[in-house]
Amino acid sequence: MPLLLLLAVALATPPAGPGPVSPDTAAGADPRIPAAVVEGVRGQIAEAWGVDPGQVVLRWTPSGRGRMADPPPEAFRVLGTGAGGQWVVELRSGAGIQRVSLRAGVEVPVWVAARELTRDHLLSADDLVRGTGQFWGPPPPTAGPPDAGTGAPPGLDAPPHVGWRVQRRIESGEPVGPPAVTPPSLFQAGDAVGVWVQRGQVSVEIVGEARSAGLQGREARVRLPSGRVVTGTVVSATRITLREGS
Repeated sequence: MPLLLLLAVALATPPAGPGPVSPDTAAGADPRIPAAVVEGVRGQIAEAWGVDPGQVVLRWTPSGRGRMADPPPEAFRVLGTGAGGQWVVELRSGAGIQRVSLRAGVEVPVWVAARELTRDHLLSADDLVRGTGQFWGPPPPTAGPPDAGTGAPPGLDAPPHVGWRVQRRIESGEPVGPPAVTPPSLFQAGDAVGVWVQRGQVSVEIVGEARSAGLQGREARVRLPSGRVVTGTVVSATRITLREGS
């Protein structure tokens, strides 16, 4: 059953005019959504995601039902599961009920390209610098406050993906990660590769011929001397471990 996130907050009706407009109000959204509503929505989503409200970014979209009726809303509730950052805000006022869609995300620390990176380039530590990016939807596991001692973003102690191959052009300042970069091949099709199998206390290794390139931690196919082709996980430049049931 979808999660229903419910909030009703009484808002003081201003004497005249729509009230302050939130800087998150995007082009195309109704500019009369009061800042108090925007901040209330931001706070509820931040609480649901376990992050500071200052990390939450809101992108409002038109409701498709005309402009918001006067007077300004007296209460609201936030509906949805937040999958992909998608929420619906139901606004209640003396004129009735209106729904407005929005997309929410978080500002997260990420590694970005220090310069333009071209296809087939192998990443070095100098190619990456710390930056900030928008992640639409619930925050990834590395999102959170910086380290209190060093000020370093969480999970960004060392540049990731050093030695990985760039698969497409990456602009300067663009976040760097899969699938734009992939691990280097530890072996190529045709190379001799050991297939390591363990069943209980018994283990055996059979040398075969790689039928595909081997990327660290990915699956690769190897043909055994018997002619059988098996699939396993690449653990080194000379070995795969056999997948259970292969």
